[in-house]
Amino acid sequence: MPKKIILTTSAQPLQLNELAEVKRPSILYIEDDAITALVQKNALTRNGYLVTHVMTGEKALEAMAGEKHFDLILSDINLGNGIDGTETARQVLKSHDLPIVFMSSHTEKEVVEKVESITNYGYVVKNSGDFVLSQTLKGALRLFEANKKMALSEVRYRTLFESANDAIMLLTRERGFSDGNPATIKLFGCRDTAEFATKTPDDLSPLFQPDGKLSREKAQEMMRNALENGSHFFEWTHKRSDGSEFPATVLLTRMVLNGQKVLQATVRDITK
Repeated sequence: MPKKIILTTSAQPLQLNELAEVKRPSILYIEDDAITALVQKNALTRNGYLVTHVMTGEKALEAMAGEKHFDLILSDINLGNGIDGTETARQVLKSHDLPIVFMSSHTEKEVVEKVESITNYGYVVKNSGDFVLSQTLKGALRLFEANKKMALSEVRYRTLFESANDAIMLLTRERGFSDGNPATIKLFGCRDTAEFATKTPDDLSPLFQPDGKLSREKAQEMMRNALENGSHFFEWTHKRSDGSEFPATVLLTRMVLNGQKVLQATVRDITK
């Protein structure tokens, strides 16, 4: 039997099984005005969204507790009697992680501040038009996915950071060290991360390096090279908290953390 197809405007017809693979974002739409909801739901559907509409915050919580998956919540703020949109969002976020976009005809400072107290991905004034709303929803979904990937990346980095055999630490030229993994704390003989974070490269180095240069001046030179070139590898004489010295290799790598340039130092004891 020949495969059924759906005719499209493209040169190649789209088969039913291919169409099923195209993911349409699922939205839980909370709006207490039936006419407004009908118009908006139709507009959202035309723009490619699967829309489930409820009229109250309580019904929204019931929907979220059900088996259906939602990619985003679009909610009016004033929902008449019962809990409003912001309280609904607050309760949803206790057990679900998804983007929430608010809609309202109100632009007063108090309303905006109320929304800002909740993690949200946008605020759209009603009657802004289908295009504005659709773009806001697309942006919210993209930002949410980007944040999820970033959070996962941070978890992976922290796992590697904590489990590495080499001493790995973070520092800046201005403030010194800010973090170190367990191998770092052991290598330098510190009590814990809090104590290590009070140190500077100067504290963990003898006064002079083997080439006769002051450790303080040479450390600044090494960090400057890493910041300018992206990374820098060199040998260094370090000093533990008890004053004992040891030779090491150091790899400084430039990173951006919370919008700030920092250095990751990987230190390996090469005592023979």
